Amino acid sequence: GLLGTLLIVKPPALFHALGVHTGDESAPLDPVGVIVTLFSAFFCAVAMVTIRKVKGRVSALALATWFHGSSSVLGFLSVAVAWPQPAVWPSTYEWCLLVLISLTSFAGQLSLNYGYSHLPTLTASALYYLMVVWSSALGLLFLGERVDTYGALGAALICVGGLAPSVHKARLEREKARLVTT
Repeated sequence: GLLGTLLIVKPPALFHALGVHTGDESAPLDPVGVIVTLFSAFFCAVAMVTIRKVKGRVSALALATWFHGSSSVLGFLSVAVAWPQPAVWPSTYEWCLLVLISLTSFAGQLSLNYGYSHLPTLTASALYYLMVVWSSALGLLFLGERVDTYGALGAALICVGGLAPSVHKARLEREKARLVTT
């Protein structure tokens, strides 16, 4: 998974040190954006494990409501202090997109909470990796974003890295069940 992430991010220092030219050296990634995204991945992982921990005591709907309520409060605080950038009033079209983001985000969070509270963590995580596939397909369809060879290979490695523990665990459980029945 980490190797796949590196192939997608293509950190210039690493790729140049290896003598690999990716063809997009003119558009380096914002290092703050990369760092904030890494923190995001960590915090999402903490949230998923916590959802699993409260399984059965808190409903998926309550979790989604708390998630979006907290996000709204933090969002307003972020706007108040102009971090990471000063707020800009959205156009009508952008308001429509924001509503779409809100609705799909809530539905996705509700579904994710339900899955994480009803499935083993590894299984739910493995299925969550389909987000990589959906993101690529929708990015191509709606934004015309092409995935380069490094990105496709990186996405495949991330999916394999995410699915491998679940596949291994399932194989061990099948072997254990086979040994018990024999």
